Amino acid sequence: MKSGHRFLIFLFFSFGPLSIFAQNGGRAIYEFLQWGPSARVTALGGRYISARDSDVVLAQMNPAVLSFQSTGTIAVNQSFYLGGTAYSNLASAFHLSKENLTIHGALQYLNYGRFQGADEFGNKTNEFKARDMAIVAGASKKLFESLSIGLNLKFIFSQLETYNSSGLGLDLGLLYALKSGRQSFGLSFRHMGVQWDPYWETRENLPFNIEMGFTQRLEHVPILFSITAHDLHRWDLRYDSPDEETNLFGEPVGRPSAVERFVDNLARHLIFSSEVLIGKNAPLRLRLAYHHQRHQELKDQNYRGLSGFSGGLGLKLSRLSFDYGLANYHLAGSMHSIGLGIRVK
Repeated sequence: MKSGHRFLIFLFFSFGPLSIFAQNGGRAIYEFLQWGPSARVTALGGRYISARDSDVVLAQMNPAVLSFQSTGTIAVNQSFYLGGTAYSNLASAFHLSKENLTIHGALQYLNYGRFQGADEFGNKTNEFKARDMAIVAGASKKLFESLSIGLNLKFIFSQLETYNSSGLGLDLGLLYALKSGRQSFGLSFRHMGVQWDPYWETRENLPFNIEMGFTQRLEHVPILFSITAHDLHRWDLRYDSPDEETNLFGEPVGRPSAVERFVDNLARHLIFSSEVLIGKNAPLRLRLAYHHQRHQELKDQNYRGLSGFSGGLGLKLSRLSFDYGLANYHLAGSMHSIGLGIRVK
């Protein structure tokens, strides 16, 4: 067995038990940290941690993917969610040659819009705003030819009506690329940290997540195929929905078997994505992904739909790149995201 394959198997069995024995926690704060930071990530299922190229925004998912290729570019992304919610992202990076260190910075800003306030009796009061923001600073260093590590610090601020909160988040990442250059493995511990200033009196947990990813570039076909596993610190992602107990005519529906529940729960941890590279130097990229957990939680029980599917395209010119991503959440609507990258040197 090749040494690279032994390394992957070692990491899988080292971190796999974490997902088996951990218990589900309560709801976390600052959930916007889990959102895809760019149009490309949106098109690839919302999580993408195992590919390294010139995309500087990917460092916000796994800081270890940051490299010299990512420097010299300013990336701006804007996502449009349901209800007028808008998510903005600004990122850039540069390389410190003497220290052999690549560093990056980013601004994440989520604006939920304006809301009409009301008292306990339903009488309207003043309008108010709700917004979240994170300032990200990170670095990546290549330890060996195939192995890189990275770290992100996130200074988090939140305002919900008259309530304010702040905290500090930490990401740790690893990227292992096989010598062939066609396979890479990513591991990311995201959103460790603390809420140092709570909204009220009780401090809450950040949305901690352990993610693993594998990317394979096919040898004779210009396609990048990736599998990303998320929420590895907890096993059970299923829940029993009352809507599944009866069908459209009110007739009882048989509960799935233990094997079906196991397979479904396993699949909820996985996101499958692909990028088709078109043309010399791949100036055009077509993207498609499937997020099983999103599909199961947001699908309509009585109608077929594309919940959980996402896609998009990317166009890269000499100094300019454009990305578009579309994610289907529910029959009620989808999320659109656009991105623009400008190479300044």
